[in-house]
Amino acid sequence: MTAQPIEFRNLPAGVRQIIAGVCQARDVGIAELWEGSRFRAVVEARREVAALLREYGLSLPQIGRYLHVHHTSIHYALSRRRETIAAEESARRAAAMAQIIPCPDFSGEWAI
Repeated sequence: MTAQPIEFRNLPAGVRQIIAGVCQARDVGIAELWEGSRFRAVVEARREVAALLREYGLSLPQIGRYLHVHHTSIHYALSRRRETIAAEESARRAAAMAQIIPCPDFSGEWAI
């Protein structure tokens, strides 16, 4: 049996602050966050809220109840967020290395 979703006003104060702060920073409505929208901005906001709530010390089922999704969706969202962060970091490192070690221009002829 699945637990019923919790209304925003009934959430613990710290959870409300995290959700409201992320929604305000990302210009996403709380209702959008809970409706299961698949727009990129909403998905990223939901992932950020899930990550912050996990750092706050909540379990996956608790986070799922607060965000109105199954806890396995929270697990997937957190793993996708880690992948995205790792890919962004890798791209940043590659860009930094390209500036440090410039590639020589290729003239079109191979030296033998």
